[in-house]
Amino acid sequence: MTLVELSRQLMGHGFACLGESDGSWFQQGEAGWFASGIPHPCANTVLSAGPDWNYASLAEIAGHFHARGVPCSWLCWPDQQPLEQGQHLLALGYRPVAAAALMAAPTAALLATTPNPGQRLAAALPGAELLPLGPSFRQAYAVCASVSTGAPQAFGARAAAALLGSGTAGSPLTYGVLHGGELLAVATSVVVGSVGAIFWVGTLPAWRRCGLARAVTAAAIAAGAARGARLTLLQAGDNAEGLYAAMGFRRHGRTEIFVRSEVDQYSR
Repeated sequence: MTLVELSRQLMGHGFACLGESDGSWFQQGEAGWFASGIPHPCANTVLSAGPDWNYASLAEIAGHFHARGVPCSWLCWPDQQPLEQGQHLLALGYRPVAAAALMAAPTAALLATTPNPGQRLAAALPGAELLPLGPSFRQAYAVCASVSTGAPQAFGARAAAALLGSGTAGSPLTYGVLHGGELLAVATSVVVGSVGAIFWVGTLPAWRRCGLARAVTAAAIAAGAARGARLTLLQAGDNAEGLYAAMGFRRHGRTEIFVRSEVDQYSR
């Protein structure tokens, strides 16, 4: 399985975890979508085509949700003819809003470049704590997630309900930086087998460039390692790719993101 396929599988699993608390993950081959309130800044449903897609199948999936008035975000993967698929999505009424670099590295190598993230954070920001977040942090997480992504507040509330869960082996595990009673940055780890993924990294705008994203990402990497992850994946926007490259991640392609015009007010 390629790194792109692994990334797609991990994202699907992450959405399935979210579906346990709010919605359902539907899969048909490698095509899948999460129907209901997904914590995503652009839409409440994410669509992804399988490897054998064609224009008719894209139109069928997109039309199913469009007819129901469901705002959709479409992931166009680098191994699925992204230029051609993107042209079809434009014809179906989508527009490009962002791209994300698919990045990966052996977990052991990442741990070597990010030792003692809690100690390093305390030295950089005296009084700050790096800790796992449970349900008691839902309100603080909701604020941090929505503000850091520029998304509606409902986005943060849904994310908090889904990502600050039971702490069981298969559930997401989220870390945060707490300082002066305020939650400043967050990151989530999901592990499937020997592969881990980092999701939903966010930092309040006033606290960026202080090393907080690196700290929570390092904590999430360590959490994945403790659950058996030997390879760690993530997707990085243009403004974060340099940070992750400095931590040891390497790019293995890009995913283009498209949205329907109904969610223009949510785009950044």
